Amino acid sequence: MSSIFLLFFLLSAESTLLEKEAPKVEKRIKITAKVAIHYTETNKSILKEKVKVVDGEMTINCELMTIKNNEKKEMNLVIAEKDVVIVKDGSIATGDRAEYFIPEKKIVLTGNPKIISINKKTGEKSTSIGSKIIFYRDKKIMEIHEFVGDTPAKEPK
Repeated sequence: MSSIFLLFFLLSAESTLLEKEAPKVEKRIKITAKVAIHYTETNKSILKEKVKVVDGEMTINCELMTIKNNEKKEMNLVIAEKDVVIVKDGSIATGDRAEYFIPEKKIVLTGNPKIISINKKTGEKSTSIGSKIIFYRDKKIMEIHEFVGDTPAKEPK
C-alpha cells in the first residue's frame, strides 16, 4: 500500500526552488476508495469504486485506478478508468480513461475526452473536445487532438 501513497505524493509534487533557510512544507494527498488491493508479487495496486484523489491543486475521480511499477519497483504508470473526472483551476476534464506517465509528467485523457473551462470573472463556459487530450504537467501545456471548441462569441464594440 505504501506505493499508492508514494504515487500520489509524486502526482502532487511540483518542482520548486526553496531558499536554504525556508522550511519544507509537506503536501498531503487524500485518497479514498471503497476497495484498495496491492499485489505484492507484481507490485501493482488497484483501487476500486468511488476512487477520489485530492492533492490540493487537482482532484481526480474515477471508478477504477491501476498503479503499475517498473522493474526497479518505481511507479511509472497510473491508469484511471470509468467515469474519469479531473478538476483543476476552474476547469473540468472528463473522459473514459486517463493514463499518467510519471517519468514524462504527462497525462493522456481518452474515450470522449472533454474540457469545460469557466471564466472566473464572467462565469462563461467554453468547451473543448477531441479524440485525445494530453496534459504536460511540468510545462503547463495542453494538447488536443482533433480539436473542436465552443466558446461564447463576443459582440464587436
